[in-house]
Amino acid sequence: MRGRAAYSSDFENFWASYPKKVGKLGAYREWARAIKRTSVGVIIAAVAEYAMSSKGKGEYCWHPKTWLSQGHWEDDPDLWNGQQSNPNESEYAFDLLAETRKAREARNGQPRV
Repeated sequence: MRGRAAYSSDFENFWASYPKKVGKLGAYREWARAIKRTSVGVIIAAVAEYAMSSKGKGEYCWHPKTWLSQGHWEDDPDLWNGQQSNPNESEYAFDLLAETRKAREARNGQPRV
């Protein structure tokens, strides 16, 4: 029978704060990589904020391994609550979409409906 993995106390603090308790061993492996890129304090502070956000409390909360491997501690916390960090982002996206449609119409010779 296999024994349980020994986790660092810093990781256990992270785990206790994280809202979705799945894949602990995989998360621990990513933790070891993450703390080489930033400080434990930065990750712990960010995960506490994430856990209180609508994203952290929601149905589609990231798995802890994913949150760590993708460096989500660097995210804009406003985005976790469904707020845009830049109000012009939607406008830019619509402009880009309109330009793409115009380019397709020019290539195909007819508008797309």
